[in-house]
Amino acid sequence: MCVRRARKAIVALALVWVSSALGQEQTSRLLMAPEFARQIQYSLMDALCTIGTHVKRYIWKSGDVFRIELDGGRFCYSQACCYPEISFFDYVDDGGLCLNEVDTLPVAFRIFLHKSVPQDSDWQILGNRAVRPEFETKALRFKQDMISGRLSLYHESFTAPQFEKETTLAECEGLENVAVWELNHVMDRLGAHFSGEKCKWVMSLAIDQSRVPADQR
Repeated sequence: MCVRRARKAIVALALVWVSSALGQEQTSRLLMAPEFARQIQYSLMDALCTIGTHVKRYIWKSGDVFRIELDGGRFCYSQACCYPEISFFDYVDDGGLCLNEVDTLPVAFRIFLHKSVPQDSDWQILGNRAVRPEFETKALRFKQDMISGRLSLYHESFTAPQFEKETTLAECEGLENVAVWELNHVMDRLGAHFSGEKCKWVMSLAIDQSRVPADQR
């Protein structure tokens, strides 16, 4: 159970207990009283803090396959690769995909995903499946300096600690930005992708060609 769901459960159980003990009418009157409302709030905050520190948070592993619910009763799928990279498959259905079928699914995109996303979302774990050989190492990515506009490639095989080397605009074509994606951003991207629309977050991370220095064009 993720922390968010555990917190919702605590709130629901607290309200059920109060209602069953006092009756619905008296509970409604008490909830309207400022002092009682504050006391309930403080008690719930203590309980939520306790739950937040004791519920074991899920740490995703390479090969974990997730089923992700989209709008309209549709589902798409993803697989954890070499942390923090995750692949999203170019496939959508009614949620009935079998675990072994992910081996042949085409990949829509591979991104760096924030570690909190799987446990703080409603993504369902289908199981674990061996990652394809081509996804066992992280993909090459680009980075554009916010001040100078200069481009660089990013990969774990490059010299530490930056893991970067300068590049050209042509070499960045088709590569993902090195950015780490949050839950709401990746859900927007998935919705846009399967609706055939442009994603505002993808566009915001694209190379600003007007700022690329002449020697990198």
